[in-house]
Amino acid sequence: MKTELERVLCHAKEMPDKIALRFKKQSLTYGEMVEEIKKAAFKLEKMDVHPGDYILLGAPSRMEYIVAYLAMHYVGAIVIPMNKTNAMETVDYICSLFPVRYFFTDDTRMKERADYASLKELCDNAEEAGEEVLKGPYSIQDENQISEILFTTGTTGRPKGAVFSYKGIAANTQNTVQGSIMEESDVLLLPVPLNHSFGLRMMRTALYIGATIVLQSGFMFAKELETNINEYHCTCLACVPSALQIIYQQAGERYAEFLGKLRYIEFSTGALDVATRKKISKELPDTKIINSWGSTETGGVLFIEIQSEREKIESAGRPVEGVKIKVVDAEGNEIDSSRDNPGRLAMSGDMIMSEYCNNSELTQQTIRNGWLFTNDLSYIDSEGYVYLLGRIDDIINVGGEKVAPVEVEKYVNEIEGILESGCIGVEDPKKMLGQVPVIYIVKENQEITEEIIWKRLGQCMPPYMIPQYIRFTDNVPKNYLGKTDRKELRKKWDGENQEGAETVDNEIIKNMLSRRSVRNFSDRPIEKTYLEKILECARFAPSGHNMQTWKFTVIQNQNNISRLREITQKVAKEKKTSFYGFLNPKVLIVVSNDRRNVCAVQDSACAIENIMLAANSYGIGSCWLNSWIEISDEDIIRNELRTYQIPDTHIVYGIVALGYPSGIVKTPAKKQDTIVYADKGE
Repeated sequence: MKTELERVLCHAKEMPDKIALRFKKQSLTYGEMVEEIKKAAFKLEKMDVHPGDYILLGAPSRMEYIVAYLAMHYVGAIVIPMNKTNAMETVDYICSLFPVRYFFTDDTRMKERADYASLKELCDNAEEAGEEVLKGPYSIQDENQISEILFTTGTTGRPKGAVFSYKGIAANTQNTVQGSIMEESDVLLLPVPLNHSFGLRMMRTALYIGATIVLQSGFMFAKELETNINEYHCTCLACVPSALQIIYQQAGERYAEFLGKLRYIEFSTGALDVATRKKISKELPDTKIINSWGSTETGGVLFIEIQSEREKIESAGRPVEGVKIKVVDAEGNEIDSSRDNPGRLAMSGDMIMSEYCNNSELTQQTIRNGWLFTNDLSYIDSEGYVYLLGRIDDIINVGGEKVAPVEVEKYVNEIEGILESGCIGVEDPKKMLGQVPVIYIVKENQEITEEIIWKRLGQCMPPYMIPQYIRFTDNVPKNYLGKTDRKELRKKWDGENQEGAETVDNEIIKNMLSRRSVRNFSDRPIEKTYLEKILECARFAPSGHNMQTWKFTVIQNQNNISRLREITQKVAKEKKTSFYGFLNPKVLIVVSNDRRNVCAVQDSACAIENIMLAANSYGIGSCWLNSWIEISDEDIIRNELRTYQIPDTHIVYGIVALGYPSGIVKTPAKKQDTIVYADKGE
């Protein structure tokens, strides 16, 4: 079985001019990519990197990462893909497990490390090497040799290293070749992390079959997704379920226009909930929807194509050829499983990891006689489809009845007006049932109440499964892969229910946490007294050196607002800058500031935040429009500003659209990994 590197070398000879990689305006053909791989491999040899050396590799979503990844396999090094940014203690811990030769990264925080090496310099400054000088490609002597190590979060908080042999990685790739429907002619849009199992196997699969990869760094901007799909004629997309909420929130119903151009979308790193499966398959009828399931330790092993296997829409899919599965009891004995008699999922095949590095005890608990035992509660139906009920340690024991959080979420999410939910088990305050379910809900429809939810659930769920407590929230916490973070939900519950917790969230905090961007407004006018108070809050915002060089221009005439929308759209299109439209606000507040003031940007941002928070306190929606930052000095825009007596020395740093919300106000997911306590030792 050939590796993806061997296949890439073949592609370079057979179709050298085919585009292999794209990133923004850059591209590499297969022929060019192999030349870059050889240059980087030659530099690695000059840096004294030998077969079997351990190399950490930062994983930005850029072409040099893929070139470096393949170059390291070219010289026979053991690759350890890392997140593009890492906590120093995480890197130190991983380096304590084995002798790391280099850490190739562009994370400048790591420059002081003795093992630091620049990823950019490895690829940009790589030297030419003749075939007689370059020793590679490395000849694999034993398919059981270590190829790479993937790290995943452990239950202790320390990452676990899943060790893969060359045979394991090759089988991992082949499973996706089988289970996916990717073809050589496909153009894969790849916005998922490339240090994670899902991103890596999609990358390997595309390279293996000779497809084209378009790289994108995450799903933060739906506009970038749309642009890449249109500009590079992408035919398939690797996606995580949580990204859909971002796409919905930013693009609204328009999302189907650009996602509908794709031949297929593959979702992984967490199952699409049933309600979303039904919705997306209906709204994207010409796009095949594939859900794959696996783990860091196995890669993708279960696949289902939603439309053609609709009668099994609740399942995680079936295993591909070469993968064996079974369900076992607490003692590890295989059982005849069913929904009423689930057990622990186990699997075997060449794709499973060899071991957890430096953790023989955990390895022995996880792998027995060639079978890898997961912590997933599941059952298998008569046709071989696997149904996952959640992690065993998440299962809620309600008076002896086992309740899976994902089952509760499935019923809750099917209620119209609910955007998403997260379920956990907590100790029964009444001391009767042991544990009871709690559900945190993000409302899509503000009319949804606890009474409505309990009534609907009472019609379709067994009584012991119905949540005893309902909490409404602005977002369900997610980990960096977009999976529901139940540990954070438990912390949230504990914080809300400990003595004195009610004093933590005062009215100001609640107002800040409930604010969200509103883009569709009703016809209801904004009361004059409210508007005046909102503007007063703007004036009282912090200002560097108390300069207060800002100006707040209020526009309420709908004809003027329409004119501004048309002018902005025209200029933004010409200048190829962002424009999302003013839609139908009742009021625009143009926030400008003197460009000569070094604090102008900060002052304006503080004032805009005050405007939005003040508006939210009155139930008024707002949205920050920043198109004019880049186009304030365009002639047509500047002339318009002059009509409002805005000085030529001023730049418009933002326009705030105000109005009462019309209908649904969706809440985007908030990242959980953006706060760092730097002084941990104090």
